[in-house]
Amino acid sequence: MIKGILLHHNFIKIVSCIIGYSLWAFIAQYQTTTMQYSIPICFYQTNEEQIITGPEFVTCLLGGKRKNLYSFNAENSIIHIDASLYKEGTYAIPLSKEDLFLPNNLQLLTFKPATIKVTIGNKNHESST
Repeated sequence: MIKGILLHHNFIKIVSCIIGYSLWAFIAQYQTTTMQYSIPICFYQTNEEQIITGPEFVTCLLGGKRKNLYSFNAENSIIHIDASLYKEGTYAIPLSKEDLFLPNNLQLLTFKPATIKVTIGNKNHESST
């Protein structure tokens, strides 16, 4: 009876599908792939008088193993830009890999846009006009 069930064609097909899917799922997690994330921009070393206007997010294309990309928490990632390097005015700031802190197992492929346009003003000048 049990031998008949184990050797039945439908049982063999079902077991084969389960084994095949399990093998594929295990191998696929180590496949190298890419994913796109929306990462916020943060200016640091600002003073209280500075007003900074520009985009709030940049789209980043990251590459790495599928399991590493799925475990990456984009909500805890920020593009860091040092505001002390800029005075009042409008700037086209090119983004670089150093602006985004990534784990070693992920690779930054592109920023979109690669250069952000930022205007830096002064609260004191805004209130006097």
